[in-house]
Amino acid sequence: MTGIGPPTEKDSPQNDQDCCYVQMEEMDKIKNESIKASVSRNDHEDDDNVGEAQTYVESILTADEISDPTGFLIVCLVVLIGDMSRGVMFPTMWPLVQSLGGTEVTQGYAVGAFSFGRILVSPLFGGWSVKYGYSFTLRVSTTLLTLGTVLYSQTVNVGSPWFLILAQVMLGIGSGTLGVTRAFVAEVTPTRNRTKYIAWLTAVQYAGFTVTPVFGSIFSKLYEDGNRVVEKGLFVLNAYTAPGYFMTLICSM
Repeated sequence: MTGIGPPTEKDSPQNDQDCCYVQMEEMDKIKNESIKASVSRNDHEDDDNVGEAQTYVESILTADEISDPTGFLIVCLVVLIGDMSRGVMFPTMWPLVQSLGGTEVTQGYAVGAFSFGRILVSPLFGGWSVKYGYSFTLRVSTTLLTLGTVLYSQTVNVGSPWFLILAQVMLGIGSGTLGVTRAFVAEVTPTRNRTKYIAWLTAVQYAGFTVTPVFGSIFSKLYEDGNRVVEKGLFVLNAYTAPGYFMTLICSM
C-alpha cells in the first residue's frame, strides 16, 4: 500500500526503549550526586560543630586568669620572707662572727648552713604538701622560720659561733618551701601563662635576697655608736640582734 512502508530505524520500538534507559540512568546519576552533596554538607556541618566544641574546651583550658590570686599573693609573701631571713642578716653577720671569736671559716659555715637547712627539708616539705596540703606545710615552715629568727637574736647571749650556725640551719629549714610554692603556682595558673607567674615568684625570691640587705645596713648604721643599745635581761637590741628581731616581727604578722 502506497505511503506505508517498513518502520524506520528512528521509529523502531528498540530505540524508544533505549532512550528510556538513558533517561533513567541520567536521573539516577543526578539523584546520586544530590545525595552525595547532601551527605557531604552534613559532614561539613558535623566537622564545624566538633571544631567549635574543641575550640570552646581549649579556650577554657587555656584561660588567662589565675584560679587563686589570693593564694598566689600569700605564696609570694612566704617566699619573700624566706629569703629576707638571710638577706637582712648579711650586712652584720661578719661583725657578729668576729664578736663571737669566729674566723672567715666560721663565716663560711654560717652562710652555708642556711642552704644546708633548705636542702635537708625541701623533699620533706614536698611530701607534706601532697599528703597534708599546701596550707599546713606553709604554716609549719613559717613557724620554724620564726623559731630560727628567735635563735639568731639570742646568739649574742649564748656567745658561741656554733649557735649562730645552728640558727642559720633553722632559718634555712624554715625557708625550704621553694619547691612547694612553685608547685602551687603551677597548679593555679593557666598553662600558657604559667612561666610568667613562676618568673614573678622567682623575682620576688631574688628581691628578698638582694634588696632587703638594705635593712641590715640601716640597723648597722643605727646602732654603730652604741648609744641606742638596749639590754634588759635576755633581751639585747643592738646591730647584731636587731635584724633577727625585725624578722621575728615580720614572720609573726
